[in-house]
Amino acid sequence: MRPTLFQEIMYLLIKIGFVLLVFALVLTFIFGAMRYNADNMNPAIYEGDLLLFYRLDHNYAQKDVVVLRHQHVLQVQRIVAVAGDEVNITKEGLMVNGSIQQEDHIYTKTKRYISQVKFPIKVGKDQVFVLSDQRTQATDSRIYGPVSTKEILGKVICDIRRRNI
Repeated sequence: MRPTLFQEIMYLLIKIGFVLLVFALVLTFIFGAMRYNADNMNPAIYEGDLLLFYRLDHNYAQKDVVVLRHQHVLQVQRIVAVAGDEVNITKEGLMVNGSIQQEDHIYTKTKRYISQVKFPIKVGKDQVFVLSDQRTQATDSRIYGPVSTKEILGKVICDIRRRNI
């Protein structure tokens, strides 16, 4: 006996609902997506870009770009130091563990801000030190210090560039 048209439509709707549920679960627990609405990561990431990030990789390293929620503000930052590293900002620029960092993707000089963060600073266990790529007027670890890895939502794995069309 063949199913009726109504039964076939119901089966199709159940399949579509299941696919949408799986897609929502994947985007909630494994991957994340966000529209980037700032300009502190130029030229790597532009305002309006769509970022996809991976939530399950917690092995953070220097130069990883991460999405984090610090003090209830969603931010995209670049990790410059991990647990155990010593960070200092001098006239020469950013120093990690006593070595000047050669950052080929940074086009402005890294300077200290007047804040409560005292340099040199040691990055603690389960913490990272993050900076923006546009270092002139960014809100980053120079203002609020090292960030807990629990505040990191994931590593950016894809940047979908948006055009004004």
